[in-house]
Amino acid sequence: MIRMTLAAALCAGLASLSSAQPFTEWGTAGGWYIFHNEATGNCAMERVTEQNIALEFALLTEELGDETKQIGALALWLPGTAPETPPDVPFAEVQIGENTYFGESRLVARDDGYWGGYMVTDEQVRMDLDMASADEMTITTYTGDLAYVDLSRTDVEAALSALLTCQADNG
Repeated sequence: MIRMTLAAALCAGLASLSSAQPFTEWGTAGGWYIFHNEATGNCAMERVTEQNIALEFALLTEELGDETKQIGALALWLPGTAPETPPDVPFAEVQIGENTYFGESRLVARDDGYWGGYMVTDEQVRMDLDMASADEMTITTYTGDLAYVDLSRTDVEAALSALLTCQADNG
C-alpha cells in the first residue's frame, strides 16, 4: 500500500475545477480536459466517469526551502452528500494496477452535489505509470461503496503528456 496524505491546504487551494478557482481550459487529450490554475500556476486533468465520479489528477509544485519538487494529487469527487467519517479512517482506498493508494479521513463537500478529497503523493511517477498502464481503477469508500473507473476508455498516457506540457508552458 502506498500512503498518501490528504493535504488540507491543497484541498482549499484546488477544491474543485468547477469552483471559483481561476481555472482556464488549456486543452483536451485522451478524453480528459486539461486545465491551468492561474493562481497557483499548476495544471490538472479531469474527466467525469460513466458513474458521475469526477476524477482529477494534478501536478503540484512544492517549495521546500531552496528545492522545488513535483508532487501528484489525485482527487475523487463522488456524487451525493458526504457521509460522516470516523476519525482516523481513510475516506477511500484507490486501487490502480497492483498499488493501493489511500487518503486520510478528511472529506471535502463541494457546493455542486459532490464530496471527496485530494490524496497527495510524492510518488507522482508511480501513480502516473499506474494510471497509464492499468485498465481500471477501483474506488472503495470507507462505507464499503465500490466504484470502478474504466481507464481503458481514455488515453491516460496522452492526457498525462498534455498535463506535463501544460505544466512546462505555465511553470
